[in-house]
Amino acid sequence: MLLHEAGDAKPIDLTTALKAPPAAGPAAAWHWALEGSRHVTYRDAIGGVHEFLELKGKWFYADIGARTGAPAAAADPLGYAPADHEHVVYLGVDGHIHEICFDAVDWRHHDLTAIAEAPAASGRPSGAYVGGRHCIVYRGVDGNAHFLRLRLDWRHFALAGLGVIASDPHLSSSGGEGAITHLSVHGQRRWARFTTDPTTTRIADMPV
Repeated sequence: MLLHEAGDAKPIDLTTALKAPPAAGPAAAWHWALEGSRHVTYRDAIGGVHEFLELKGKWFYADIGARTGAPAAAADPLGYAPADHEHVVYLGVDGHIHEICFDAVDWRHHDLTAIAEAPAASGRPSGAYVGGRHCIVYRGVDGNAHFLRLRLDWRHFALAGLGVIASDPHLSSSGGEGAITHLSVHGQRRWARFTTDPTTTRIADMPV
């Protein structure tokens, strides 16, 4: 995996330098403001979940899947980091949504599908921090969008208002509002906004 730093003539080969396994798909990168660190997560050819971490100018590597005993990934993981924790979420080979979380002490694994008693997933999830809560959206095996939210514990919400969707949804956050973008079965890219209740989204077609 090559890292291109601004101003550097040559990219840094993190995989070789840190003796990490090569990536089997696109990596996800983000910044954790609380720690002042940069992060890159990816999966390898057998579904292992890995992370590169840069702190105070030095890069480190961790096999976070093996460290937590988390199951193999069936799709590329993604990560995000609000004020308190670092979160890596992904679709497991068991069809469940899994989270590997770092709480400033150690890495921990949670099977969010089992905890929330949610339907199985068929695609890559998307996560964000919306209105002070951890939120994840994904497409289920039923073709519908499903929502997981942490408030004391993880809860599942069926997003029936979106109907059957034709792509993995993407969740973004701006202040206290969340936005879910997805492709409808008619090929139209759609935009659904919500505040506190994800089941009461305001849906609109996105401009072409």
